[in-house]
Amino acid sequence: IVACLLCAYYCQIVFFVMNPNMNEELLSLLAKHTFSSHEQTPFLTLLPGVTLVRASNGRYPRHILHRPALCLVLQGVKRTVFGEIPFDYAAGQALIVTTAMPGVSRILKADALRPYLGVIIEFDIAVVRDVFMQLSHRFPQQKTAPHAAFVIDIDAQLSRCLLRGLRLLDSPEAIPVLYAGFMQELCYWLLTGPNGADVARIVTRDTHSMGVAGALDLLREKYKEPLSLESLAKAANLSRSAFHRKFKELIGMSPLEYQKQLRLLEARQLLLSRKGTAEAIAFQVGYNSPNQFSREYSHMFGLSPRKDALLLR
Repeated sequence: IVACLLCAYYCQIVFFVMNPNMNEELLSLLAKHTFSSHEQTPFLTLLPGVTLVRASNGRYPRHILHRPALCLVLQGVKRTVFGEIPFDYAAGQALIVTTAMPGVSRILKADALRPYLGVIIEFDIAVVRDVFMQLSHRFPQQKTAPHAAFVIDIDAQLSRCLLRGLRLLDSPEAIPVLYAGFMQELCYWLLTGPNGADVARIVTRDTHSMGVAGALDLLREKYKEPLSLESLAKAANLSRSAFHRKFKELIGMSPLEYQKQLRLLEARQLLLSRKGTAEAIAFQVGYNSPNQFSREYSHMFGLSPRKDALLLR
């Protein structure tokens, strides 16, 4: 068995070297740190906020709360959907998320010979803000993306930066000293790149997202409470119709759908950690009716709360 596993591993390395369109060292690095006789993905690492992903086949959809992050694909294809808006990104591309949003991710292309390999790097907001403030030049007037998430191509500068950072996986003793520098460099290249104005949304509120960001803060803080569209529009200092339109354009879903998904994601975590019965958790996350909670939970996750929790465990 060991001989077969080693053979499979080295065969993958040969494939990576022969693939001229990818950074072979990055691929080899990820292959090494995700290689296991028992596939366990995602792989948590000693690098703060860095997670490695590997899959030998297309995965079922994963409903998660996406936080501000860079989601890089090194091999394969992935799709992430926020509300009604899908984003497909393949090898050499990355999805950047600039605000916390519920979304559904699914690996579209992977097989045993060429498994899906990816990296998720959550942004350190304090570092992003510090780098943004240190930039001496003003951002050029760029056409910003309408959505709070967008796909970029990884250029040579970013590729080299990512390689330097991920090499720290081979030197864990260096992580406390060098990781902060890696995150600063990553933020620098992103903020000064062609999508810099969009990346800056992580710490600024541009004219497109003005007001909506304040309503997002309110929704995340008080997602368990009943919040009307009128109260959210007032918090955003916009008319009801303008707020609804801007929110949906930026996030991909309505404000009330955003709140509902936050509630259901929190309920799923509570069920998984055995924090109470489905009925008790329904009330805990803000539902007045356990039946409505069960219907909406089943619609989002495909199973009843109890069956879904048993399967996840």
